[in-house]
Amino acid sequence: DSRKLQIGDENNSLVNLGVSESNIGSLTIVGNGSNYAPGQHSTPTTGGAGTGATLNVEVSPFTLNITNRGSGFEPAQLQQEDIQNTSGNGQGGVINIETFGIESGNLTAGSGYYGPYEYNNIPLQGGNGTNASANITVSASGVVTDISIVGHGNGYNNGDVLTVQNSDMTYIDPVTQNQLTSGGNGFSWTLNEQPGSVKSAVPQYIPTWGGFGYRIGDVISCTDTVGSGTNFSATVTAVGVPDTIAIGNTGNGYNVGDRLEPTFNIDTSAPIAGTPWVEEIEGIFGYITYEIKVLPGTTHAGNSYYIDLNDGNGFVEHPDITFERGYVYSFVFTDGNAGNHPVHLSTTGDGTHGGGTRYTTNVRNHYDANGVLDGYQFVITDVTPTNLFYYCEIHPNMSGPAGNRATLTTTGTFGTGIIVDVATLNRAQNILLKTDGTGTFTGNLTTASQNCTGTITTLNLVAQATGSGTGGDITAEGNLLVKGNATVDGDLLIKGTSEFSATVGGAGEVAIGDVDADTVNIK
Repeated sequence: DSRKLQIGDENNSLVNLGVSESNIGSLTIVGNGSNYAPGQHSTPTTGGAGTGATLNVEVSPFTLNITNRGSGFEPAQLQQEDIQNTSGNGQGGVINIETFGIESGNLTAGSGYYGPYEYNNIPLQGGNGTNASANITVSASGVVTDISIVGHGNGYNNGDVLTVQNSDMTYIDPVTQNQLTSGGNGFSWTLNEQPGSVKSAVPQYIPTWGGFGYRIGDVISCTDTVGSGTNFSATVTAVGVPDTIAIGNTGNGYNVGDRLEPTFNIDTSAPIAGTPWVEEIEGIFGYITYEIKVLPGTTHAGNSYYIDLNDGNGFVEHPDITFERGYVYSFVFTDGNAGNHPVHLSTTGDGTHGGGTRYTTNVRNHYDANGVLDGYQFVITDVTPTNLFYYCEIHPNMSGPAGNRATLTTTGTFGTGIIVDVATLNRAQNILLKTDGTGTFTGNLTTASQNCTGTITTLNLVAQATGSGTGGDITAEGNLLVKGNATVDGDLLIKGTSEFSATVGGAGEVAIGDVDADTVNIK
């Protein structure tokens, strides 16, 4: 309730002064962005007046435009299928397929039906199929206002006109409690989508995504493992688009209107031996691990790197490699040679052996579960060069001799475009200073000395030094009343009376002893 704070000699216009810590309450999504690595991520942010805020982001691998809905799938079905890429760059992954039943249609309301009433599980007549049923809602004016499909049946086609028989439209008379048959006519349900065709197709990426490398314009399909569906296809319209963006850690010190964007942080410090190492980077990244080992070369004298690229070919001698921006690549040695044959990157063939220098941007060591060096990790971003070479720091030609040297190509687009604004703040008052001389602190109050003519109320009172040896001193020139615990590592000087009372019943306990084992004087 502070109305005025005047800095200077005069401050008596101050009413009460409250000091609050603010953190983010809610966000406004300004931009979703694209080209981010699929999956669930927690990312630090940059921007604004505060610190510590993170975003929780769920990124879909891609969005689709269905170009051919196909036919012959089971109607009204939810199913997961492996993606088949009929053209383009991507491969792998699973897609959720939802098919049409007879739920999509045009309603003709009819008239004269008994209502208001809901007729349940009514058989639908007409069309090319059989065994469809629905719940039908009739208004007080006797027209059908809603139809909810219960059974989709089979054999129906787009354009089929479905209706009901009055003999199936029975209701309970509210007065006589007799079962009666509704009159009415003219209701119909005309199908406007082909049952058994694909209604929607969405990649399944939570908790994991097994696909890679999709680009706008790629055409995908799938094989129906539930029914006999064929001819479904869809085109990728966007890649790496967030489905959800939410506040994670709310941080502190931000203002309403602050604009935040995701960033990343790479911890290059070595772990303490015997402790686990965190492989993940703080940011929005995917992760790929390649195993590597050293064996005698077949293309030159000396050793070669043999790398398993997870493509089914096993360990291959100095293969060409493609990096995707937005991914973190770990090269992990399976033979303990991380220190004997360190694998590095350079923009020059064979690196330092070819007159070049080591590329070190966004690069760090890789460690095993015990904190022991077992490889190297490369974080691929928008600044990573398109053309690189990998090489051994110590020995030449381990990625192949001149003329047969492995290449490393960086492709893809690094994710950008997520933008959020701070919409509201949450505030927690930590300090309140009142004009009556009292104050409230929710945290610890640390001070070298304290002079208080009023009352200090605290549950536990501890006086101790910041270093070793005897702690701080407490001097009470008035009376000292301790109803909690008083711990004094230094001297306790009481010039008034002292009273110690236990929390429950009887007298309290006073233990007298000097931490330095000197004498104790009681007067």
